[in-house]
Amino acid sequence: MAAARKRTRSGIEDVRDRKAKVIKDSGEKRHIAALILARGGSKGIPLKNIKMLAGVPLIGWVLRAAVDSKQFDSVWVSTDHDDIEKVAKTWGAQVHRRSPEVSKDSSSSLDTIQEFARLNPEVDVICHIQATSPCLHPFHLKEALEMITKQGFTSVFSVVRRHHFRWQEVKKGGTGQPCVMFRTSHLLSVNWRGSNKLNVQVCQEVKKGGTGQPCVMFRTSHLLSVNWRGSNKLNVQVCQEVKKGGTGQPCVMFRTSHLLSVNWRGSNKLNVQVCQEVKKGGTGQPCVMFRTSHLLSVNWRGSNKLNVQVCQEVKKGGTGQPCVMFRTSHLLSVNWRGSNKLNVQVCQEVKKGGTGQPCVMFRTSHLLSVNWRGSNKLNVQVWQEVKKGGTGQPCVMFRTSHLLSVNWRGSNKLNVQVCQEVKKGGTGQPFVMFRTSHLLSVNWRGSNKLNVQVCQEI
Repeated sequence: MAAARKRTRSGIEDVRDRKAKVIKDSGEKRHIAALILARGGSKGIPLKNIKMLAGVPLIGWVLRAAVDSKQFDSVWVSTDHDDIEKVAKTWGAQVHRRSPEVSKDSSSSLDTIQEFARLNPEVDVICHIQATSPCLHPFHLKEALEMITKQGFTSVFSVVRRHHFRWQEVKKGGTGQPCVMFRTSHLLSVNWRGSNKLNVQVCQEVKKGGTGQPCVMFRTSHLLSVNWRGSNKLNVQVCQEVKKGGTGQPCVMFRTSHLLSVNWRGSNKLNVQVCQEVKKGGTGQPCVMFRTSHLLSVNWRGSNKLNVQVCQEVKKGGTGQPCVMFRTSHLLSVNWRGSNKLNVQVCQEVKKGGTGQPCVMFRTSHLLSVNWRGSNKLNVQVWQEVKKGGTGQPCVMFRTSHLLSVNWRGSNKLNVQVCQEVKKGGTGQPFVMFRTSHLLSVNWRGSNKLNVQVCQEI
């Protein structure tokens, strides 16, 4: 501690003696000050700003970073507490004794900074450093200050991108409130960052002079992607686009008790036409009809036409046939945020007397999909269908660099091979080839028939 104090004190003195290198607009040098706010009235952890962390007071870490950055003409601690003042001076900082008016629980940082600026008129640039940021490095301060001193910005602040679920459990008798309004050109499944609440209102594009109405209302206590459990009635109205003077009608009618989201990519207009593609002079017919009790989303890319070919791969000289056979009983996607390590093992269903082996290995930092409804145990069953007398092999190998629902990262070759169906005596070949950088999940249910017609566009 003594060595640190000596080094830091001398460093502060060097900072005080060094003239600012940056020139004011008028040609005069500007005084740049670091200001750390450290009130003594913390309720959660009393005097947390001077608690020891790895042998150094918490505030000492940021004071050290400020000095080592060599950017400041003065370094200050604003406090109302004697003990914090002593520690600050020990580490070589000047102390601004704040007034009682800006030392209340209700006082904002801005109030305190304004008081400091008023009492120290020689200071031209104030760098507010959080006392509770022990991982702050000098280069962070240097980069931020250079945006003001060299790039002409008048103010700079740091932000961090947060990745967490925004689920909300609606209590009995309570009402859900929308927490997100989507006005974006790129909506993928439904992955949000934000608060702890979640009832989602995905609004339609508001025409000039028009009023916005929700096209999707999610009111559920368990939200997975945009998944919820519904009644037997129509429980979703996805995306009505109201023409001028017209009335809104649902463009997709989901009649299922297990529904997952519809994903789309938008232009400046609400261009999610998960519904019908009307030929010139013709009448609109549904291009995708979902008739299943276990539904996973189908992704479209939002041009003027339905341009997702989740369908066939037509052989040379052949004719197009549906290429997607979905054979599983419960598949609904969910969004995860993973680490760089293997963070999910989605196991296969273990037959009586058998042993469980993972049938899908997720190796990605951005994992979407794989939610199932089931028992209280592990109910993520992206399993294969093992023929009588056969052995279980993975039926889905996902190899893609862009993860959306059932996609994840792999090689540069064929991005996705979704579950080949091996005929008796034959060899397995992929029967669905997804060749797109924006792919969302596929949908199937576990009967023996082809019961999902994912709309071939020939």
